[in-house]
Amino acid sequence: VTKTVTVNLPTSTPLNATANNGATTVYGYSFTASPGGTTLSADNVGQIDPALLEVTATPNTKVYNGTTAAAKLPTLTSGTLFGGDTMVTSEVYAAPDIGTGLTLIPIATINDGNNGNNYHVVYVNSTLGVIVSDKITINPAVLQYIEALSRTYDGTNIATVKVNAPTNTPIFIGVLPEDTVDLAGIFNTKNVVYASANPVAQPVTLKLAGPQASSYTLVGAPTLSATMTPAALTLSAVSASKLFDGTNAS
Repeated sequence: VTKTVTVNLPTSTPLNATANNGATTVYGYSFTASPGGTTLSADNVGQIDPALLEVTATPNTKVYNGTTAAAKLPTLTSGTLFGGDTMVTSEVYAAPDIGTGLTLIPIATINDGNNGNNYHVVYVNSTLGVIVSDKITINPAVLQYIEALSRTYDGTNIATVKVNAPTNTPIFIGVLPEDTVDLAGIFNTKNVVYASANPVAQPVTLKLAGPQASSYTLVGAPTLSATMTPAALTLSAVSASKLFDGTNAS
């Protein structure tokens, strides 16, 4: 004789459930076998394994803003949300610095009435993140205070740039308050430039320096000028003696 087994769920209180090594053990129900009317009580029976979900980060590109936030959302690439369960997702960069091939990390919060324990989520990072440098300009209020200093030849094209702006006047527009960016310069060439046998000024291009310089691109900067002068060399004769040979060679 075939008997039908039904599960009698409590009506006054919900089932009790606890997590057990990735599974959920359910308490507080009984089995009734029909026909026959026999009820088999069970205090600790049944195990519900979490459903498997795979959440994958989505490639994202953004302009540097000093944070790891990403606008794109991860996608559910495997598995199913059951019933009225929902999932809220977001993703972040592993670091806030500019670059390509950056790691994006997915995040998911499961709303299933069981603190997300009804699901086991596998997270898949993306390495297709991009952060590009932000464009900044020089504060017009400090332009008149920027000067490229002339110097003696030293084999490099590095120029010294001096900013004598009033105290608390920002040099740049667009730099985050927590970032440190300074002005530097480079000569057009590392060599002394002459005109009519005299050293003359040559162009100095402004560039960014400082710990966060690479996170920004300077636009609309003026070209300055400064003079590179020859390095002085002093030659001293060394005392020497020799037999007469009819020459002045030492």
